[in-house]
Amino acid sequence: MLRAGTAATTWVVDRFTETYLDRWSRESLDWELVYLHDPVATAKRVELPLTLLEERPTTHRQVVAALSKRLSGAVGDDPVAQGLRHDEVVHAIVGLVRDDQLDAARELAERAARNAPDNPHVCNVLAFCLIPTDRPSAHRALDRLDGVRDPRAQGTAAMNRCTVALAQLKSRGAG
Repeated sequence: MLRAGTAATTWVVDRFTETYLDRWSRESLDWELVYLHDPVATAKRVELPLTLLEERPTTHRQVVAALSKRLSGAVGDDPVAQGLRHDEVVHAIVGLVRDDQLDAARELAERAARNAPDNPHVCNVLAFCLIPTDRPSAHRALDRLDGVRDPRAQGTAAMNRCTVALAQLKSRGAG
């Protein structure tokens, strides 16, 4: 971690690992605006060579476009539960499921869904967590994904729908 703090560290990681600015955290976009305003001072603050930071050029227009997309709800990168973004919540839930903590996984998914009911990835992970115990609620979570344009969310929803169907067949004794 950089001595400038967690947000600065996240900015540097986003800056060099995420191609698209709309995938950066909000704090990273804030840092990028500060950097674009005064690159020399920002490089000193994070204690990195300016030449290294200059290897990844960005523009004010790109940052504003990413912020605009986020504010329009097209990204949904705000924390959804316990200070975690949706992708972090999904990873936490996968870890809980692997550790056989299914109730904790479902509770985290439900909390995230209350905070971000329109986030397709949160809806998917909620549906996944509900399949073993409450298939009608899993169906309702998946129904909220009708019309979603995100291809990854569509693919996950299709797999979840198949899993629901398989669970229903299995509960009927069909295999």
